[in-house]
Amino acid sequence: VRYLPSQARYKIIIIDEVHMLSNSAFNALLKTLEEPPEHVQFIFATTEPHKIPLTILSRCQRFDFKKIGLSALQSRLRYIVDQEKVAISDTGLAAIARHGGGSMRDALSALDQVIACCGDKVEDEALQHLLGQVSSRLLLATVTAILQRAPRELLELVRQVDDLGHSFRQFCQQLVALVRALVVLKVVDKPAELLDFSEAELVGLRPLAAPACLEELQRVLTLLIRTEAELAVSSYPRLTMEVALIR
Repeated sequence: VRYLPSQARYKIIIIDEVHMLSNSAFNALLKTLEEPPEHVQFIFATTEPHKIPLTILSRCQRFDFKKIGLSALQSRLRYIVDQEKVAISDTGLAAIARHGGGSMRDALSALDQVIACCGDKVEDEALQHLLGQVSSRLLLATVTAILQRAPRELLELVRQVDDLGHSFRQFCQQLVALVRALVVLKVVDKPAELLDFSEAELVGLRPLAAPACLEELQRVLTLLIRTEAELAVSSYPRLTMEVALIR
């Protein structure tokens, strides 16, 4: 900190995950922040600002960054795969963007892994398997079987999920997101603003949502949310999932 920058006007010091500093380190840093040299700018990055002492926060300007929207993430991923001449569907890119959780860095890391494993041609099923997600085909088939009251088909679908080695909690979480999307489609004119689904995926979901009863969808959603919590502590996850879907 004491030394002047060799070229630029300011020396920029970036501390990533600053909440990981010990109290002793924060106290040592505080002395510099109370009387910072004119040639130094500090940037502190953190995902847990509540862990930073108030004495530090009171001497900083705070900027909260929002998540990047699904469409923006997907557009950027599309640009990259086109430049790299990688064949991948919009559905696949939407899955990667969702996996990123609003973070461009995480989405690009996931894309890197997918290309490393699949090469220049990425199939949707292989992509979802790499991301640890249950395939869209199985999810749609499950929701369809629920709405058609087809317990035999549901038990067969649970068997397939188990055979593929997927986590039943992950399966339930994806079902919750899918049923929520159906509810939003029933009650909102422009659902794309509220859902982490691409426009192509929403087009595929509308025929499923149209004949469904809103009250029934809400009941299914409530039951799935309760089941997801039960799966976190269940010794028999497959049985828990089977009973919930039959109910």
